[in-house]
Amino acid sequence: MILNKYCILIDDDEDDQLIFESVINKHYIDFDLLCYDSAQEGIKSISNIEKSNLSAIFLDLNMPRVNGIECLKTLRKDPRLNRTPIVIYSTSNNPQDVNEALLNKADAFITKPSKITNLVEEIKPYLK
Repeated sequence: MILNKYCILIDDDEDDQLIFESVINKHYIDFDLLCYDSAQEGIKSISNIEKSNLSAIFLDLNMPRVNGIECLKTLRKDPRLNRTPIVIYSTSNNPQDVNEALLNKADAFITKPSKITNLVEEIKPYLK
């Protein structure tokens, strides 16, 4: 029996979701991507996924209502996600944003690249 491996993107930008989805579908065919438009929707859905099948969570930093840091803090409270990489994925390259993410236990901070080939390489360490 083959179990699906999932990665999750929580990002309110539809274009960013489509780009991420195209990278997963073309370069990481062993993974199913689940996209959510809001932190609330993502957090609720993550609670229903078997944690052993969850490879990584990518969070946009700037989202309405609940931003990526607040979402990160909520997810890090769940002990079942201790081994799941959570990566902030943002257009920001502000050192304060990076520092805040890492202080709140993000595994990494990736600035959204301008080239798809760069995205393929940036997410590779988290999709095993």
